[in-house]
Amino acid sequence: MLYVKRDKIRDLWPLMAAPATMAADVRKLRGDRHPPRAQNLAIAEALTFHEGIGAQRKAARLRHLRDRWALRLARTPPGSAGCRGSCGRARRRAQRLAQMAQARGLR
Repeated sequence: MLYVKRDKIRDLWPLMAAPATMAADVRKLRGDRHPPRAQNLAIAEALTFHEGIGAQRKAARLRHLRDRWALRLARTPPGSAGCRGSCGRARRRAQRLAQMAQARGLR
C-alpha cells in the first residue's frame, strides 16, 4: 500500500509513463496500466519445463539448492564482509537447514 499526501502527488514522478492528465492523481504511481507480458509469456515455458523433468526431480533440485545455500551460509563466520545486516538470523536458519541436510546424508 502506498500513502502519499495530496499536496505531494504532483511532485512525484511515476515509474511508468503516465498521461499529463494524471499529474495530480495518485493512480499515476500504480504500475498496473501495463500488462505483465514477460510473466504471462513465461508461464507456458515454466509448465513445459515442469512437466518435462517431473515434480519429484524439481523438488529434489530445489532441496539441493536450498541445502547448498544453507551449508555455505552456515560456514560463513559472523561479521565477515559477506555477512552483514540480517545475516545472523539467516545464518541460524541456515545452520538448522544444514543440520537437516547432514542428517539426511546429503553433506
